Amino acid sequence: VYRDFSTMDSINQTAGRANRNGMGNKGIVKLFLVTNSEHNNKKFCNYIYPISLLRATNEIVSKYNIIPESQLLELNKEYFKRVDKIKSNDTSTEFFDYISTLSFESIRRKFELIPKDEKKVDLFVNINNDTQKLIDDIIKGELGYQELTNCWRELSQYRIAVNKKDLNDINDVNIEERNMRYLNSDSYDVDRGVIRIKSITF
Repeated sequence: VYRDFSTMDSINQTAGRANRNGMGNKGIVKLFLVTNSEHNNKKFCNYIYPISLLRATNEIVSKYNIIPESQLLELNKEYFKRVDKIKSNDTSTEFFDYISTLSFESIRRKFELIPKDEKKVDLFVNINNDTQKLIDDIIKGELGYQELTNCWRELSQYRIAVNKKDLNDINDVNIEERNMRYLNSDSYDVDRGVIRIKSITF
């Protein structure tokens, strides 16, 4: 598996996917540090993850060229010790507060990479089994801090923005208690985009 640099917990998740069936040789995860050449080579991971958690991860993994599976447990212990020390001044504290008070809209805003246009509304496209599971897990409200933030992060890949004035012509699902709106696959076409109710013919 080839992936951009991230926090230790996300790297663990990737490692688990490298050989999820436990067949054949062990999986190999290769980390890269991808930068944005159009913005002074800013690291792409900085757009997504808290800087303090990235720094803690980098301080741990940068000591090694190769990390065997047998060392992962100790490295993760070290990582979470560092997280405990920095979390009081980190945005992760904000996430914890948001989750404990079920402020899902605040959590979602934290993952916006583009400033929000007040004339537009975010919709998620529920287009496959993966997105359905993410939506179900968020709606149930049974996930812990890290699992919930990971769900929002993954679901943000399927986010689109539509004009508020067009909502009456869109057959979306509005989950008010989670501040979430989404489209099912029958209301979205990969080529044409959002399918307006007025455009549907029988």
